[in-house]
Amino acid sequence: MSEETPIDPAHTLAEEVVKKLIDEGLVSSGKRAEILGKLTAGTAKAEDWGLWTELALPEEDDAQDESQE
Repeated sequence: MSEETPIDPAHTLAEEVVKKLIDEGLVSSGKRAEILGKLTAGTAKAEDWGLWTELALPEEDDAQDESQE
C-alpha cells in the first residue's frame, strides 16, 4: 500500500483561481508562484492584488499597440 498525500483543498482552489486570472489576462503568468503561495496561505492583501493587476497591464497595452499597427 502506498500512502498518498492528502490534497489540500485551499491549494487546489488557489490553483484554479490563478489559472483563470492568468487566462483572462488579469495577472501576469510571471507572478504565478507568488500569487499561488499567498492565496494558499491566505496572506494575499489588497496591496498585493493591486500590484499583480498593475503588472499585468503593460502586457495588455503592448498587445493592443501591436493590434493597432
